[in-house]
Amino acid sequence: MKLSLKEVLHEHLHYKRLYNDLQYLKLNTIEEFLDNYLELAVTNSKTTVEVLDYLFEQEKKPGEAVATE
Repeated sequence: MKLSLKEVLHEHLHYKRLYNDLQYLKLNTIEEFLDNYLELAVTNSKTTVEVLDYLFEQEKKPGEAVATE
């Protein structure tokens, strides 16, 4: 399925805003994993909730390690 220029620009705007928001919120791990996991999610038919669950679990891991030390 080929996207129109308007759709591509719209997607790009959301993508840029998402990255800016992740940086603002200091969700560095999600930012790091996002591209690869979104690509895997598409190829493996993951739901939006599964994607978000995985990304937030990855974000929590470094904090959990510090909390247990």
